[in-house]
Amino acid sequence: MTVISLWSESDQKAIREQLVRILNSGPFHRSQRRQRFLEYLVNETLAGRGERLKAYNVALAVFDRPETFDPVTDPLVRIEAARLREKLREYYGTDGQGDPVRIDLPKGTYTPRIEFRHEDAPQIAREKGSPTHEVSSTVPSVAVFPLDALNADQAPGHLGEGVAEDIITALSRFPDLVVVARSSSFTYKDKALDVREVGKELGVDYVGEGRAGTCGDKLRIVSQLIDTK
Repeated sequence: MTVISLWSESDQKAIREQLVRILNSGPFHRSQRRQRFLEYLVNETLAGRGERLKAYNVALAVFDRPETFDPVTDPLVRIEAARLREKLREYYGTDGQGDPVRIDLPKGTYTPRIEFRHEDAPQIAREKGSPTHEVSSTVPSVAVFPLDALNADQAPGHLGEGVAEDIITALSRFPDLVVVARSSSFTYKDKALDVREVGKELGVDYVGEGRAGTCGDKLRIVSQLIDTK
């Protein structure tokens, strides 16, 4: 069977150049697994084999799982896909805002969505309140902020950030939840929060915040989830 590519030679060149930019970016360059995952998905799509991108095939080709791998009982690919989506959002929310090609991984599929942006796309992407994170109205989204000190006489130091990072990582494992990247939510550290304004700026439905500190020899964490509406 002959596979006919839907992409012209110049389009494929531009897409591969974009892939290199992403793989060399901060969210990706320290993770060979993440690089390999995205590179495989894009290359298979460009080769016209997007319909073969199923959890089973991905697990064997990318994550070196045996042929006995069962995607129903082993959520590995789903978890890694959720992390990949998060890192792509982080990239396009920061360094990649002005890039000419956008590569996304829509929920419910392992076939990337590749879009060529219009000339005015970088300005639109940077406009305050624009949907930089492309949060779907049908998918709950949340931003988690660094936790404040539990007591006024305690400085949170790195504790508040560390706890928030752990929460972000844990929530990112759920495929039906969009979690804003640390690089976006942590810009609100030590700022008075207007939850409704934050919801509009980040395009999220919920905000997670709280306090962390020590009580004697115990660690105490108090957190809450707030509806931005």
